[in-house]
Amino acid sequence: MNSISISLPDISEKQGFVVLTLTNLLCTHVQLGGLSSFQVSSSVSLHLDGLLIECRGTYSVMGTVGNLQASVSSSSTLGLTLEFHSEDNYRAESCGVSCYSNFEIRSVDVLFSGSLSANLIQLFRSPIAKALGDMLNSGVCPELVTGLEEGFGKLLEGVNEAMDK
Repeated sequence: MNSISISLPDISEKQGFVVLTLTNLLCTHVQLGGLSSFQVSSSVSLHLDGLLIECRGTYSVMGTVGNLQASVSSSSTLGLTLEFHSEDNYRAESCGVSCYSNFEIRSVDVLFSGSLSANLIQLFRSPIAKALGDMLNSGVCPELVTGLEEGFGKLLEGVNEAMDK
């Protein structure tokens, strides 16, 4: 899973008169602590837990630029349900995918470095941790659902064509 990468949009956060901007946000190095699955009728559910993800980017504040590193905590989870649809109970024609996520980034896991202002910017850790977690939660599932539905759609089409021969 180390080859997975998730790009996040830029973030601007204001504290008083100071504005912090995060850019080039990329989350990589995905590690999985545990995986469980179960099947009910025509659906398969997967539950991934103990997810660790490292996010990096750059920040700028008051004319200074530095680096950001944030880690998703090991209490984060992701769940997928694949529901296969069949008109004749013989072969699946389509697959619907649902997803839920709970990515958590603790403020202590957000580190700023690379400039003299890095120590002062630590005040931004809590709102940045929340913003990054919210972005991961809102962005990962739609990408997974689209990719899995397209992939399974093509796979089922090929299998059904082969069965018709």
